[in-house]
Amino acid sequence: MRAGEFGTKMKVLFINQFFRPDIAATAQLLTDLAEDLAGRDLAVSVLTGRASYADGHDLGPPRDSYKGIRIYRVGGIPLRRKTVWSRMVSYLIFWVSATVRCLLLPRHDIVVTLTTPPLLSCLGVLLKWVKASRLVCWSMDVYPELGVRLGAIRAGSIPTGMLGSLNSWSLRQSDVVVALGKHMAQALAAKGVLAERIRILPPWEDAKLVVSIPPEGNPFRLKHGLDGKFVVLYSGNLGAAHEFSTVLDAAAHFADEPEIVFLFTGDGPRKAWLEEQVKSRGMKNVRFLPYQPRDWLRFSLSAGDVHLVTLRDGFAGLLLPSKFVSGLAVGRPILFVGPMVGEIPDALAAGQCGVVVEPGDWTSLAKAILDLRQDDAMREKMGRNARALFEREYARETVTGCLADLLTEVACGTRIPRRADRRDLLTFESRIPADKPSGTKGARRP
Repeated sequence: MRAGEFGTKMKVLFINQFFRPDIAATAQLLTDLAEDLAGRDLAVSVLTGRASYADGHDLGPPRDSYKGIRIYRVGGIPLRRKTVWSRMVSYLIFWVSATVRCLLLPRHDIVVTLTTPPLLSCLGVLLKWVKASRLVCWSMDVYPELGVRLGAIRAGSIPTGMLGSLNSWSLRQSDVVVALGKHMAQALAAKGVLAERIRILPPWEDAKLVVSIPPEGNPFRLKHGLDGKFVVLYSGNLGAAHEFSTVLDAAAHFADEPEIVFLFTGDGPRKAWLEEQVKSRGMKNVRFLPYQPRDWLRFSLSAGDVHLVTLRDGFAGLLLPSKFVSGLAVGRPILFVGPMVGEIPDALAAGQCGVVVEPGDWTSLAKAILDLRQDDAMREKMGRNARALFEREYARETVTGCLADLLTEVACGTRIPRRADRRDLLTFESRIPADKPSGTKGARRP
């Protein structure tokens, strides 16, 4: 029986290493989606890990519930994921324990696997075979290409080849593969996934929770002595895939201008290196703060006059920094330091709400910061455009609603008619035009 055919409650199982109360980006997105689906009267379960992303502390009991969502936590050996090997061990423990637990759980109509850890799609295929569940793979990252780019695994090695073959095979067995953008969809299609099985739905933010707060009276700015400052904000994961050398060089250029502050809020593998670089250069205009509680995000994100988003060369299409959407949500211009071709340059060009700078071109980044500081009208216009783009493309209710319709479609085995009040569930074929360069060398103001 299929839930959609007989009107019974559709049972959905999500599998990902991180879920609330964890602060990882995938945990927050998955929590939003699970909440919204449970609100639609679906039976939602989440199988997740017990160790937190940031520091490995225990997140809760093996069985739990939250807003009608059943939570199963496995892999209860806390590990501080500071090295490649500790991360691999953490992945392996979760993968094995998740497989055992999933086989013991009741059947679900749909299994949705994310990509932390890699190869969760193989577990999804196993459940498809054993329990006749339908399978949706929600691709947050593209493996093994991402691992190769990060230097975690070696290109051309036997293990990398095996990982790539298993990943491609499992994606081809899926009923639907969800990509975060057209460039990621192209990378997935290159693995042999049929175009008609790929959907493109981006990350999101909560349009009601994350709103623009004026600088005057913003308690976050008051608390941290930012009133009267021009704040260049980087909020989120300080990861190995992100470009920071260009940002540090631009910050060094403004070292004698105390009114321009570079603020990093968050944590991640590159934070210690960044702090050491700032200390060794004697840079007083760069500050670091920890991750902020989600109910405080409207204040912390609004503290930035402009938002920094960065990505190293070679990573476009392999992941999409969700901090980009947060910057749009609070209506701030986006300064993107990264490849000129990718999801973010395309969006900034379409929305006329930011500047794209190639990695290494710190002079163009510094010029863009200075231009936006001096031109209030341009900064405000870009900010309005940013919020408008967010509301069109990245608002939580819009995207999770599309994902809910997609799950119904998968469960019923039929296409859901397009609804006029929001964006369509677009296939790879209808959404992906022939690829065109998104910009030119140097800084680009869309």
